[in-house]
Amino acid sequence: MTSESNRTGALGVNYVEGVLLEWGWGFQKIDQENDDGFDGIIYIRSKKVDPAKPDDRRRQYWEGTGGLIHVQIKTGDGYIKKQDKQEITLGLNNIPEKRLLWKKSALPCILIFVSRDDKGHYYSYWSDLKSDSTYVSDTSNNVKVFRKNRFFRSPECKGPLRKLSRSSH
Repeated sequence: MTSESNRTGALGVNYVEGVLLEWGWGFQKIDQENDDGFDGIIYIRSKKVDPAKPDDRRRQYWEGTGGLIHVQIKTGDGYIKKQDKQEITLGLNNIPEKRLLWKKSALPCILIFVSRDDKGHYYSYWSDLKSDSTYVSDTSNNVKVFRKNRFFRSPECKGPLRKLSRSSH
């Protein structure tokens, strides 16, 4: 038997994996017993094409850049505490403790919030979990997700994450 919460979470992870696959990037899910505040790792990749035969898809491949990002995925409107045109505030559990873990990580850490609109279409946004601006306060369990950080299949959405993967916090 699967709980509705687990089913909803799996739908969010599948959505994130689909976006990353569309971009040519990789995703490694972290099993729940080992997740400790991370649901997975994103592998940043770049497309390589044989210049002698640029249209030959058999000679195209995706090469790892070395860029990695830890990711926490939250799915569903049940997390929303408030929202406006600029941001969505999510209510989560144990954020002060998890924040210490995210700060210790050698990798950039993001939260991806996934939900559906009234027509059932997915939308998602991400926040940098190492940035102080993501948090309402040091002791709050509320996290801000900025609408400017779209996480969608369109290629322009991957640029900020590619840049984040190159940074060291």
